[in-house]
Amino acid sequence: MRLVIKVVLLVRIYNLAQYYFKDGSLYYATFPIQEQAKRGDWNYQLKGVYSIAITDFLIDDDKANRGKIVHDIRLIEKETHKIFYDKLRFIYVEIKKFDKTLEEIETHFDKWLYVLKNLVKIEEIPAKLQEKVFRKLFQIAEIARFDEKQLQSYRDSEKNYLDFTASLETSFNEGKIEGKVEREIE
Repeated sequence: MRLVIKVVLLVRIYNLAQYYFKDGSLYYATFPIQEQAKRGDWNYQLKGVYSIAITDFLIDDDKANRGKIVHDIRLIEKETHKIFYDKLRFIYVEIKKFDKTLEEIETHFDKWLYVLKNLVKIEEIPAKLQEKVFRKLFQIAEIARFDEKQLQSYRDSEKNYLDFTASLETSFNEGKIEGKVEREIE
């Protein structure tokens, strides 16, 4: 059985506070909703839209939620608290509130929060973060730090590598085809 996920993810990272952050979050979530509209006959069926915002500022000065890092916002019916519509969801992650040190992180989620908060400060990948997903993230982050000259050199190198492997594959496949033709002729 094949699982088909019908969700659109919208991920944004905010380094600076905004007065109308929630309004902006809602505004950006409307684009993937509207883009699902089909011309002609359409019954309005939508894929779910998850808007994930990672903020380096406090969203609210809500004293009751001072220690709460992740906020999962959904449309609910006010009196029954039942989810009214499960295809629109806002997940806000306030990394500013995350204050664990490298020694204190335990869960995989802690590791992600630690990396997101400290990525620009990390010089070498710590032993606790020696997982494939984090090594890939650090590799991508390293490329993102390149200046124009380094980026062009990287792109040229990547292009040369891809051209070489494509040519190698072509030569190999042509050799296989030539070998089959020769065997059939014999």
